[in-house]
Amino acid sequence: MDSTDLKDEATRPADGRVRLRVDVYDALAAAKGYEKVAHQATWHGLVRSAMFRLRAGGSPSADTAWRIARDLGVALEVIWERTP
Repeated sequence: MDSTDLKDEATRPADGRVRLRVDVYDALAAAKGYEKVAHQATWHGLVRSAMFRLRAGGSPSADTAWRIARDLGVALEVIWERTP
């Protein structure tokens, strides 16, 4: 296990479920010129259906959550929230 794995474990909620804060995400993505879901998916290296699934409340993998936050230039907590 390397330090990246440890970092992922340390920031993952106890139940492992997080949800995209769509309103915050949309504002940040629009500021970078990515308003359409298809463009957002390509930007993050995802297929369109995966982006729609995240927007509908699906939980991302740790890698996807980190990648989207990095692409937006924000901390994970800004665009992801724990699900009840």
